[in-house]
Amino acid sequence: MTNTVRWALVGTGFISRQIAPDFERTENSRIVAVGSRSTENASSFAGELGIERHYSDFTNLLADPEIDAVYLGTPTAVHSEQVMQGIKAGKHVLVEKPLAATHSEALKVAAAAARRAVFVMEGMWMKSSPVYKALLGDIRNGAVGEVRSVRDSFGLPPLPRRTAPTGSSLQDRGIYSLTLCHDVFGPPIRIIAGGVIGEDRLDAEVHATLEYDGGRFAHVAASRGLR
Repeated sequence: MTNTVRWALVGTGFISRQIAPDFERTENSRIVAVGSRSTENASSFAGELGIERHYSDFTNLLADPEIDAVYLGTPTAVHSEQVMQGIKAGKHVLVEKPLAATHSEALKVAAAAARRAVFVMEGMWMKSSPVYKALLGDIRNGAVGEVRSVRDSFGLPPLPRRTAPTGSSLQDRGIYSLTLCHDVFGPPIRIIAGGVIGEDRLDAEVHATLEYDGGRFAHVAASRGLR
């Protein structure tokens, strides 16, 4: 690798468009390629942002020796598969949350990355937020006293760009609430959960009570709208 990390953005949707300008604010990163399932979308995206190369085949993108790392802004259902492909190709990978759909898939990703000696990271902006880090610091140093309970909810209606909601409410929104609970209390000893399944047969609303030792607890809820 050179001193500058040469990145490829995979996916040309809303998330990729949001994150692309951030690379301009770094001192040692540069976007050199973009990938999409559509040649037209890849070409258009590359042209808009002045990116050198574009691909409509993920395998060909990974075979490019001038790409050091890939950012995956693709649908969540393909995350673990594409991460594994990137690892196999020897690329470092930053993937939008969730890293994988299941615990076992995430363990396989971690093991594969270790064997191949590449860096893989789940991209969750909240974990890197200075405000969030300060909050956890205040909790851990006792500035707010002993925390006995957490209540967190995240509801967001379908965005105008979408004709219908897509994805799991738990993985797309509830993941933030659960991450907060985990960072504050660690793993729960008991979970009581329920929710509502939407027309697309994915969870549209979820709610849960998480219980921890010492009588501590958390209430979380997430929603993406029923339709």
